[in-house]
Amino acid sequence: MAFKLPFKLDFNLDKIFGKIKRKDMKKNILVDIGLYLRHLIIQHKTTAYTILAIIGVLIIATPIYLKNYYDKVNEANTYFEYGLGAYRKALSDPELSPEERANQMGESIKRFQYVINQFSNTPPAADALFYQGHAYYDLGDYNNALNKYQEYYDRYSKKYFADLALLNVGRCNEQLNNFQGAVQAYQKIIHEYPKGTAKAEALFQLGKIHELSNAINQAFQYYNQLINEHPQSPWAREARMRVLFIQSQVRPEAKPIPEGK
Repeated sequence: MAFKLPFKLDFNLDKIFGKIKRKDMKKNILVDIGLYLRHLIIQHKTTAYTILAIIGVLIIATPIYLKNYYDKVNEANTYFEYGLGAYRKALSDPELSPEERANQMGESIKRFQYVINQFSNTPPAADALFYQGHAYYDLGDYNNALNKYQEYYDRYSKKYFADLALLNVGRCNEQLNNFQGAVQAYQKIIHEYPKGTAKAEALFQLGKIHELSNAINQAFQYYNQLINEHPQSPWAREARMRVLFIQSQVRPEAKPIPEGK
């Protein structure tokens, strides 16, 4: 049984707008475009109907998809906050014993992992991975911390924490006595994130590592670059102190006292 509308649709443009005369169409760009589109639709009906159907589906489906996505992000953020709360409590609660603090850190790692597993394509999952690295680092588990920070950098090198993740890769390598790996991480920060917040500290750490390995000229280069490019940074103040200390350790050669004096 065919469905019939209870009213009649009338798309007679002449009745609606009045009859368009040929002289009205001269040099009328909108009318020319309309007629051209009408011609295309008539000549390619199947394609035109397909395109219109796709547009219709997108118009209906897009709001549904966006709502589901934002609902998922909100849920992921809720679980991330649970993990962040446990992490902050482990850091700040003075009444926790060392064992309780470690258990609280372990709980935060589990909660972060849940976010990573269940909401992998959401922003909170990236944040959870980054804070997992923090929790492992605070527990002194530098291998796992290194893996988490490296994974964050590998997956999210364009995100806002990427240079900080590399900075922590360097710190973990230092804790593991892998100074070559630390230098590589700090140098990546300088080359890949020259305007990032981690560059000043990366320059300082490079200066410090070269100073400890007795490569004094290279240490001076990094310290001076830091002082020149980031003069207001607290790391620049540290660099100035290191430069003064090194200079104070370099003593001039003893000269013989002239006779008669």
